[in-house]
Amino acid sequence: MRKLLLATLLLATPIRSADLSSLGLADWQVIREKPSDVLIAKDHLKLRTQPGRIWAGNDARNVLVSEPISAKPLQLSARVRLIDPSTKYEQAGLLCYVHDDWFVKIIVEHIDGEAWVVSAIEGPPRRKLLSKERVSGFEVGLSLEVHGDVVLCHYQEPGKPRRFACSVELPAKEKRRLGLFTQDGPADEANFATFSKIAVAEAPLVLTETRKVAADCKFTEGPALSPAGDLYFSDGPNDRIVKLDKHGKQSVYLTPCGVANGLLFDSQGRLLMCQSSREGGGRALARMKLTDPKPTILTRQFEGNRYIAPNDLCIDGKGRIYFTDPYYSGEKSQPVAGVYRHDPDGKVTRLVGDLLKPNGILLTPDSTTLYVSDRGTQKLHRYRVNENGELKPDGILYDFSPDRGIDGMWMDELGNIYGAAGKGATTGLFVISPDGHLLLHKPMPEFSTNVIIGGNDLYLTASTSVYHLKTR
Repeated sequence: MRKLLLATLLLATPIRSADLSSLGLADWQVIREKPSDVLIAKDHLKLRTQPGRIWAGNDARNVLVSEPISAKPLQLSARVRLIDPSTKYEQAGLLCYVHDDWFVKIIVEHIDGEAWVVSAIEGPPRRKLLSKERVSGFEVGLSLEVHGDVVLCHYQEPGKPRRFACSVELPAKEKRRLGLFTQDGPADEANFATFSKIAVAEAPLVLTETRKVAADCKFTEGPALSPAGDLYFSDGPNDRIVKLDKHGKQSVYLTPCGVANGLLFDSQGRLLMCQSSREGGGRALARMKLTDPKPTILTRQFEGNRYIAPNDLCIDGKGRIYFTDPYYSGEKSQPVAGVYRHDPDGKVTRLVGDLLKPNGILLTPDSTTLYVSDRGTQKLHRYRVNENGELKPDGILYDFSPDRGIDGMWMDELGNIYGAAGKGATTGLFVISPDGHLLLHKPMPEFSTNVIIGGNDLYLTASTSVYHLKTR
């Protein structure tokens, strides 16, 4: 395989263009064979697409690269458009260049009249394809984020949600450069790809230092942080609640526990729990003091019938508890899968009855907006909440289908939702902005179920384990 000789080109024949400063790329270097192959305007850049392989120094095609980037997490983003997709094959996109033998790219690719977004590693012994998705047009927003030794790539078609493309581990302790490039257009025609809305900025979210902090469980769920900073989580198949103290010591806090699922601490430091329908499950909403681990049932039935399988919960500033009761299997003791509100005086109201499998539930800090994940449709629903705790539907914030929707979720101080979702290769952490855009997707090594954040610490429950990540 011929090597990418960008390093040699940078030393031998780089052309530094002051015009790039208008695009925020003042420290970037342009590698080109002809000045006419790169057209720089005030708000966009055009690069000619030509035959050749970008890892071969003698026919490198219109590559722009940055100076080596710092350790600070960065995001390169641009809207990329193939102007004349009448040819058989061409591509344009972003890259993270590590050295002559290794780089990551995410591109818009034209193949026989169809548009694709492709991510891949170029390096010995051969190209490794990471993802390939057909898109509806030849103009797509691309982004490439570098978080330490990890590259995350996303794309977004006009009018559609942002989507995850790939996650790649970089070779450790190597200098990295960001880049734009085109490749494989016609030799006898002046076809150009347009790069607009180019931005290099600090990555909007930073998640680093992933560590497994708890293990030896069967199925972890319901992470909750106590006022003292200790983590509690449920291990349903083992019918127990596990404690991970702030020093990292793991111990069994309570067993049996009515097969607890979702856990949450209230303003008085009491532990609330949804008891599920597994064998031995209480099928109830319960509460207890940490100093007296004997759950008190708050409610176990509605209109004379037992709940199906209480799953997850949240609480507002008035002490009203909102909880979900989905149906997956077994006895369907209620006519609908529901979302309920339990008031401090013990009154229970069914608020929602038209979702298939209401699961994760979350309130904004001001208690004016409620989010509910429907695992039946994989949609994240939004509701407005009035002073009386009544709900008004406010649309779909995000649609995960055909992937698995959010199971459990948490919110940061900016209103971003951190959800455990996905299946197979995509299972992991998804971060959704308040306006419904995917900000980040971080795949995890195990089937991910729930999330909680305390300060700069994020805990994610996943199958047999609990993982800890540092946030900015």
